[in-house]
Amino acid sequence: MAETVTDPVCGMRINPEDAAPPPATRSSSDPKTASGRRAVALDRHTVAILREHCRQQLERRDRRRAAKMAWIDSGYVFTRKNRQPINPTYATT
Repeated sequence: MAETVTDPVCGMRINPEDAAPPPATRSSSDPKTASGRRAVALDRHTVAILREHCRQQLERRDRRRAAKMAWIDSGYVFTRKNRQPINPTYATT
């Protein structure tokens, strides 16, 4: 069994074995260089919004599991209703 990890933003425990693989049309991988992996500064308001989003996701997951319904833990923060990742071109800064 894989070791669970804790998300640093919301504290959610994640089991990598439960994560669904990304769709074949998209790919994600580790950065090519060490400088590609870095912390991103977020203001308090954005952090609060992300934590609330995470709390809502955890509640939704718990309700589905309590109802014996499937829960797909994709590992992505923002997903479509079917828990697949959004198209990256839809997310802008």
